[in-house]
Amino acid sequence: MTLKRLYKTFDQVPATPQFDTMLAGYVLQSGRSAYQLADLVQGYLDAKSPTDPAQMAAALYRLESVMRERLDKEGQTAVLLDIEQPLIPNPRQNGDARNLRAPGFPEGILQDAGDGPHRFNSANLRPR
Repeated sequence: MTLKRLYKTFDQVPATPQFDTMLAGYVLQSGRSAYQLADLVQGYLDAKSPTDPAQMAAALYRLESVMRERLDKEGQTAVLLDIEQPLIPNPRQNGDARNLRAPGFPEGILQDAGDGPHRFNSANLRPR
């Protein structure tokens, strides 16, 4: 099936990605140093690495269901959805770090801190 025909089979294509394979790979195997698409395809789909954009898109589509199933099986879905995903800036907000909203993130803390560089003295963080 060509990518164009596959695309037409979708009932509704979201405006922004709804599943991040690299982030899911990190949650599932946080000890790795990289989460390249080729490695994820080989590890989760037991298939050869995609070489062109159409194959890459198809691999991303196939990886989602396999990785979601693995997240569920390992009890890691909440880690992905409730902890890791909220830390990613929303592209609709121009990727501005000031728009990060993690669970429990105090409103206004970034405005209070200001936009300048911040220096932390680790000596002040040591227990006395």
